[in-house]
Amino acid sequence: TIVGDGPERSTLEKLAKEMLAIDSFQFMLPMPTVQVIELMKQHHIYVLPSNGYEGWGAVVNEAMSAGCTVIASSVAGSAKTMISHGNNGLLFETGDHEQLANLLIQLNIDEEMRHRLATAGQRTMLDSWTPKIGASRFISVCDALLSHHPVPNYTDGPMAPV
Repeated sequence: TIVGDGPERSTLEKLAKEMLAIDSFQFMLPMPTVQVIELMKQHHIYVLPSNGYEGWGAVVNEAMSAGCTVIASSVAGSAKTMISHGNNGLLFETGDHEQLANLLIQLNIDEEMRHRLATAGQRTMLDSWTPKIGASRFISVCDALLSHHPVPNYTDGPMAPV
């Protein structure tokens, strides 16, 4: 399922029709985030084939929270920060279509792996990336800086070094 629109849509639709069974894909117009998240919950895998242009890519947070196994480009800000390859998602080199295809095939074949990564991704979100945790850490860092105390050293999640 591809949600959105843009200059590559017609090319992607043509490619899908040439290479895939007609009932195995769908293209949908842009929709509100709430609807996208509901759609994510109906799917097993989310792919972010980013070139890193978007900066962070909050969609990775949303997909992991929705229970999708995430495969993302290693240059997407959120992916390189939140995903530990093989532990809570999968990363591939931008532009390496073969690597992406192989990861998709692997997840399609190995349902246990897909489930393990999706569960670990949700756990990552709950343990380290909730808005409450992010806000609390931001306040702690600001308080430390303003009071000239040592800044907390977070090993993962918001405010951890990349």
